[in-house]
Amino acid sequence: MLSCKQTIELGSKNLDTVLAWHQRLEMKLHLMVCHNCRRYIKHLRFLQKVIVSIDKQDSNIHLSEQARERIRKKIFSK
Repeated sequence: MLSCKQTIELGSKNLDTVLAWHQRLEMKLHLMVCHNCRRYIKHLRFLQKVIVSIDKQDSNIHLSEQARERIRKKIFSK
């Protein structure tokens, strides 16, 4: 079974790419028994949705593309 650290790494990777079937299975098995990792992955997904929705909104927030990219990198960096 995967450790919590491995599960979190796969969960982060899963936000950007499609995992191999065995990686998804291992991650799901770990998430079935680990409440903390489930919560962490849930928060990652929530943050991703918020960032995407902010990017799509035509709001009063005017950030340069470089600033947006720096924020994305800080949020999703290891």
